[in-house]
Amino acid sequence: MDAVLEHVINPLKTLQDIGKILKPGGKFIAAVPNPRAFGRYFFGHRWLQWHLPYHRHFFTRKSISVLAEQSSFTIEVMRSSTKSQNLLDNWISLFNGSGKNKKATAVHQVFGNFNAQHKKRWDVWFYLSLKKSRLFSLPMRIADLCDVGDWNIIILQKTSAHS
Repeated sequence: MDAVLEHVINPLKTLQDIGKILKPGGKFIAAVPNPRAFGRYFFGHRWLQWHLPYHRHFFTRKSISVLAEQSSFTIEVMRSSTKSQNLLDNWISLFNGSGKNKKATAVHQVFGNFNAQHKKRWDVWFYLSLKKSRLFSLPMRIADLCDVGDWNIIILQKTSAHS
């Protein structure tokens, strides 16, 4: 469940329901925003993972441990992971405003489909050049090693038959 658990109304019930389906030893893999991410502190309210009001929950290591225990799972792996593009996207958000700005909207169109006319814009060209340069790869790998990347990847293992 890539970027799903933070959206559900009741994550405990969701994990318990998943636990009912999995056999003992079965695995559940999820990615959730990391509330300890350095971007949260650096970019503040413009950190893209806030994604309010759609992200209803932010999970700490402690809260994931409690959820896992209450739903008959053990944590097999929990580690930070960040796409290098996330840092670039956060910088664009920081400098271009909240996304209501036309320039920010045009640059954000690069994430999806865009036409040849967009490539002629200096801001889109600059974005594509930075993305291609992989300039942000090293800082993101360091953040991940320090457990302060944008996302937590979690692998939970079903421990026992769920009642």
